Amino acid sequence: MKITSFTTKTLRVRPVWEMPESLLDRQPDRQHKEHTEILLDPSVIFGSGFHATTRLCLETLELLLLESGMKINSVLDLGTGTGLLAIAAAKLGVERVTALDNNPLAIEVAQANVERNNCSDIVTVGQFDLMEKLPDMEYDLVITNLYKGLLIRLFNDQGFWHPGIYMVSGFIPGMEADLLASLPADRVQMLHRGNAEQWRLWLLQYTAEKHAGPEK
Repeated sequence: MKITSFTTKTLRVRPVWEMPESLLDRQPDRQHKEHTEILLDPSVIFGSGFHATTRLCLETLELLLLESGMKINSVLDLGTGTGLLAIAAAKLGVERVTALDNNPLAIEVAQANVERNNCSDIVTVGQFDLMEKLPDMEYDLVITNLYKGLLIRLFNDQGFWHPGIYMVSGFIPGMEADLLASLPADRVQMLHRGNAEQWRLWLLQYTAEKHAGPEK
C-alpha cells in the first residue's frame, strides 16, 4: 500500500516525509486551503492510518460531527493505531477524546502524533487490552475499527453497550451476517452503512429502550 497524503471533505492527512504544498515547486492546490491538516507519522505499526477503512471512518466522522446535527462531545477510539481518528475527532470539534490500544508501540506513535498536531489538551492516549476487560464506555461516540473476532467478542459483552453512537468498521461483506447476529438487535438501530473498496462500515445507535433492531 502506497502511503501518501489524501483529503476528505474538510481534512488533509499528510505523512511527515511529504513536504507541504506551499514548499513544493508548483502552485499550491487552492482546493486544499480550506482543509484542516493532520500531520501523521505511521512508523511501523499495523494500522498505518492510510488504509481504506481509516479513510472511510474519517469521512463518516465528518458526516456525523459536521452534518448530522447530533451532539457529540466525547469520543472513545478503540484500537487507535496511529491516533489519526482520535486527532480528527479533536480537529472536528469534539471536546474530549480517549484513544486506546493494546500495542505499546502504537501508544508511543499515537502520543507523538497527538502532540505533533497540538491535540494533547483534548486527546488522552492509553494502553488497554480489550481481551482482558472493558474501559469506561460512557462516551457519545465509540469508534471500533477492529477485526471480526474482537468485534464479535465486544458485541456479546453487555458491558460494551451504553446509550450512544457506535462506528464499527474493519470488516468485509462476507463477515456481516456473523456480526449482525452478535448485535443486541432489539436495542440497536442501523443509522448508516458505508463502504470503501471491499471494506464496510456501520453507524449504530444503542438505546435503553427495545425496538425492532437493524435490518439484516
